[in-house]
Amino acid sequence: FLKHSGADTLVPVLLQQSDCHRSTMPGFYACFQGNLAVSGHFALHQAHEHGLVLRCVDPIKKRLLPFSGIFPALFRVAQNKLCFTCGDVQVIQHSLNILVSDERTYGHQHALTAVREAIEGAGEQGVRYLTLYAFSTENWNRPKEEVDILMKLFIQAVHNELEELNRKNVRLLMTGRLEDLPDDCQEAMRHAMETTAHNTGLTVILAISYSGRSELTDMARKIAQQVSQGSLTPGEITPDTIRQHLYLPDVPDPDILIRTGGDIRISNFLLWEIAYSELFFLPVLWPDFRKKDLLEVLQEFQNRERRFGKTSAQISQP
Repeated sequence: FLKHSGADTLVPVLLQQSDCHRSTMPGFYACFQGNLAVSGHFALHQAHEHGLVLRCVDPIKKRLLPFSGIFPALFRVAQNKLCFTCGDVQVIQHSLNILVSDERTYGHQHALTAVREAIEGAGEQGVRYLTLYAFSTENWNRPKEEVDILMKLFIQAVHNELEELNRKNVRLLMTGRLEDLPDDCQEAMRHAMETTAHNTGLTVILAISYSGRSELTDMARKIAQQVSQGSLTPGEITPDTIRQHLYLPDVPDPDILIRTGGDIRISNFLLWEIAYSELFFLPVLWPDFRKKDLLEVLQEFQNRERRFGKTSAQISQP
């Protein structure tokens, strides 16, 4: 990269694929002397003032692209420290100020490849239900620009993939507080569920505006209302009562929970349903997830002993 000793001077760095842990993310790097936080448009303007041309690398097509500032990315800089706005990008840390653009929008778009791979792989392996955590209730707290883009991506993805889902005999369901979604997004989701309702193969469930705590809260409200109306007594409440008041009571509990990205936490997902699920925490980032990753999980799952509270001797009995 080019070094420049002037204060608050942009220095462009062309990020190569090998420098970035997320192989599907484009990179725009620049160096500043001092601490500041700027937007993509501001960085572009400053670069033009210094006569510099900022470019980003598209690692998929392996070519340089002009950085036009079209992504509403936020940048963060800290003294002698590498900062990330989402933690998805990893590069070699230098003892200087590095400004990293968090192109989450690009990552969201390329995550569709992982969705296709997961659906294909699950269908090929005879999996009956596949739930994808697409958007949590906490995600509403993200920047409005990113949320708006995600809603548009959901609509576009459902529209573009609908024919292929039908061809593969895939049924689509939704779970979560769908009433919180924009009207056009709700309509797209309802249309997709109605169009695929007759399919008898893999059932793909999109968890949108979902969280485990929200689901349990809504379940408790429904049961409390029945108790207050006199149609149910506290003594009649059983685990099956709770299940019948969840968002999708007819969907069986998952056997496997896969968490990608190297994080070792559940992140408020299916808190009731995963009581006896086998947990797998993978280092691979979600946009890089492929069928081979799913197959490795399924193979390891076959080697795990699931006792459900019993002893190994009891499980081994015919």
